[in-house]
Amino acid sequence: MSVKSGQHVQFRNHAFIVGSLKVGTTLLLSLLEGHRDALAFPFELKYHKLFHTAAGGALGKARDLNAFFLTESKFTHFRKDLHDDPYNTGMLDFSGVDYGRLTGYLDALPKEDYQRSEYFEELARSYMYATGDSREMISCLIEKPGNHALDYIDTIYQDFPGAKIIHLVRDPRTTLSSAKNAVMKYNGVWGQYEPNEILEKILQGFEVARKYGGTESYKVIRYEDLVARPREVVEDLLKWLGLPWDENCLRPTFLGRTWQGNSSSDTKFQAPSVDRVESPTGELTAGEDKWVEIRLARYLREYSYSQRHADMPVLERAWMIVWFGCLRPLFRKVGWTASKLVRLDRYPAYIKKWKQKRARRR
Repeated sequence: MSVKSGQHVQFRNHAFIVGSLKVGTTLLLSLLEGHRDALAFPFELKYHKLFHTAAGGALGKARDLNAFFLTESKFTHFRKDLHDDPYNTGMLDFSGVDYGRLTGYLDALPKEDYQRSEYFEELARSYMYATGDSREMISCLIEKPGNHALDYIDTIYQDFPGAKIIHLVRDPRTTLSSAKNAVMKYNGVWGQYEPNEILEKILQGFEVARKYGGTESYKVIRYEDLVARPREVVEDLLKWLGLPWDENCLRPTFLGRTWQGNSSSDTKFQAPSVDRVESPTGELTAGEDKWVEIRLARYLREYSYSQRHADMPVLERAWMIVWFGCLRPLFRKVGWTASKLVRLDRYPAYIKKWKQKRARRR
């Protein structure tokens, strides 16, 4: 029982789904949400990052925390007068959440300091209260902070010593391609976006996974395995979380309703499928494809992803390093247009065509 709020629901354990962007963290959350013994926040709460912003430490007053989380977090999506969709699908329906009950629960909390771990559970209780969930024992409380938790892994373990962390990884070429597709869809221009910004986030996630992966409380899962063998991967994951098998975990849902994905290509689905594994190159230029392979060579080897350009000529490799690693970011800063940047991104393809024409003339 929560001593401060008087609510009886208890949380036996906690799990957090992390990973860099576009690696399938939302898909995994949508599968675990349906488990009969679990409770999952239905969006990326980014709890530890936001608590740090709101309180600046491990303690915060309920009144200040309530004001912050009800206005600055995705709890705002529960309001009836808002129609935002945190997964950009146009398909989420929060009508099953009584926003008045949720705010009423939080407003009734004693006006005193709350530990970071305490307030996290009170947010979960407020969500249960707002949805009419009357369970008194939750075997696993699940949150998906995604890449926003990569700087807070030690803090999570400090707050919840028995916590389990699930880290999703994915072919970085597919990740970059998906991000590029999303940027093009919403902005119409890709060249002014710096690929290295995305690759650095992937590398950050890689270093975190290498540091903590392999321990009893930290599990790394490949996205490609999740969608190709969902039953096998989810069953193994549930055992690791100490949860019994639940057939509902093969159907992606949020708030009990089928969720059909947030793919940047707008491809809908009813269940995890190998069809979701897109081409590793996708929207990438030949230069971007090769740069990912150079910049993330260790990542590709670690998680058994193919390396198609291992025999890249020395001069071409040098150009990739100079262009993507140095010149492109510099030219972007000084205002080069997107068309110029993209044209040079394709430079290796131009060289290849030139060599082919030269060979035909001989």
